[in-house]
Amino acid sequence: MSLKSGIYKHRRTVWRVVAGVVVLCCLWAVYIRYVSPTRVALVNFPAYQASSIALANESRWVRVDVLTVEEAAKIGRYDVALFFGPGLRLNGDQAADIEAAGAKGTAVYTLIFPSGVIANHHVDSLQQELIGDYYGNGNKTNYKNLLGFCRTALDRRKWFAPAVDRPVHLPSDYYWHLGEENFFTDLNGYKSYCREHGFYKEGAPSVALVSGMTSPLSGNRANVDTLIRRLERAGMNVYPIHAARKRLDMLKEVSPDAVIDLPMGRLGGDRAVKWLEERNIPLFCPLTLLQKRQEWEADPRGLTGSYLSASVVLPEIDGGGRPEVLSVQDADENGYYQFVPVDDRVDDLVEAICRQVKLQRMPNRDKRIAVVYLKGPGQSALTAAGLEVAPSLYELLKRLKAEGYTVEGIPETEKEFEAMLQREGSVFGLSLIHIPSPRDRQKPRMPSSA
Repeated sequence: MSLKSGIYKHRRTVWRVVAGVVVLCCLWAVYIRYVSPTRVALVNFPAYQASSIALANESRWVRVDVLTVEEAAKIGRYDVALFFGPGLRLNGDQAADIEAAGAKGTAVYTLIFPSGVIANHHVDSLQQELIGDYYGNGNKTNYKNLLGFCRTALDRRKWFAPAVDRPVHLPSDYYWHLGEENFFTDLNGYKSYCREHGFYKEGAPSVALVSGMTSPLSGNRANVDTLIRRLERAGMNVYPIHAARKRLDMLKEVSPDAVIDLPMGRLGGDRAVKWLEERNIPLFCPLTLLQKRQEWEADPRGLTGSYLSASVVLPEIDGGGRPEVLSVQDADENGYYQFVPVDDRVDDLVEAICRQVKLQRMPNRDKRIAVVYLKGPGQSALTAAGLEVAPSLYELLKRLKAEGYTVEGIPETEKEFEAMLQREGSVFGLSLIHIPSPRDRQKPRMPSSA
């Protein structure tokens, strides 16, 4: 039997099969066009921020992917493409791919500022304003609604749109604590919350934690939560501060024993430095890496460029110490990068702060200080790179004694003091440790007591 005669003989079955295939194709087309999840691409976002946005998604009708600029050719597969403007650099082919995707229907929008290379597509001015509000007030609720807005407003052809609320406007200056909903615009409200939940310790030392780098309400915060818990476990009252305009005012209101700044620039300019100096408040500036752990470990230079300036150089102008990496970015089981604390370094920082605060509260007469000086051979034994060691030590000891430190037996004249140093490196209630030059073969004379 020929094929033609076979089809004719079973024509009813064939027509049913063809009709079924056509119906299935139509249903598939309807699903793709009106039902399938809205695919959202986040392009060029910092890894930690893209993770915060993606993890805020609670709708099965929205799918989020994090793309790099090098993956621009994939943009056409997405219904919405949101770009992070700062640092966005595109070559000609990448820009052409994005423009082609926009021309075919992908909604394209660049946050913070336009790239100057690609245009926005299918996003009107009112929608741009709402997207800016959702993003600019970044927390889990606003990020969730931003993704819902992508389906309801930017991918309008789709059914089953999730409920989307208006942006929640967050204050620019607030105290905060564990949990994304616990933020307070006044100090009394924060203290009441801490007392109610057992965090406040009457008479305990206080530490202000300034989150100068990222918003603590954005969701990606295991690093700062760990630091808060360990400081509280060590007996501290912790005052986390996020402030754009009132940072120094809030620090003055707290009047802490120590300040921790997670820096991105200076703490508050020269006024803040003067205030810290007047009250002798130590400033600690540990680092939160904005790059992935593998990238940081693979680069022998460590930190470079503008991040090095903003997180190390500028805080040093403020007198900040301990610029060591306190947290890194690692991928979780789903591939989203999160801030992860480096446990041993967190413990070291907490211990250093506790010791520093203990010293701040201890009377000077009870403190023990070791003074290390260089003594070389010959007539110029007490010089170091042209500096006069003996006169410097003499003035230092007199200043310490004037400020209440236990310093006894200082000779009346500088010459007598120098002769004593040349002879034996004496102890005046302090440890004066002689470190010989490499050419000096004599064994160093260590103090007999401390």
